[in-house]
Amino acid sequence: MIYAIIKRKYFTYGRLTTLQKILVIKVLGLSIGRMFYFAIGYRKWRTDFIAIKLKIDGTPSKEQIEVMKDIALAINIAGKYIFWRNLCRHQSWQAIHLLNYYKIPFNYFVGMKKNQNKKLEGHSWVMVSNQFVCGHCKIAEYIIVNQH
Repeated sequence: MIYAIIKRKYFTYGRLTTLQKILVIKVLGLSIGRMFYFAIGYRKWRTDFIAIKLKIDGTPSKEQIEVMKDIALAINIAGKYIFWRNLCRHQSWQAIHLLNYYKIPFNYFVGMKKNQNKKLEGHSWVMVSNQFVCGHCKIAEYIIVNQH
């Protein structure tokens, strides 16, 4: 059973391109780093501070869109391998760092909505040219409270 799981994950990783493999490793590293910063209480590494600091404006090229898709895939795959929940705000933090590294313009959003229990629920997502990088949601359900 365990052998089958390891074999399946290895073959999934083996089918990725070199860039996608590198991005998965970077996302895993960013995820561990984020947990470390959170554990020591370093608040300046919050996603909204990073989004303001690293914001890049403009229109992405076709090559940048392809890299953005690889980043989205890497965040999705890495989320399956880590032992803790890779929440939307963590995914956004990872996406912003990688998009900045590849100089890809992005938009970062934070939204609120009432869930079925009438409690407020927050969510964050990152988009490049109206395409989700992480935090896929129905935008119309959310009231955007912060956008960078």
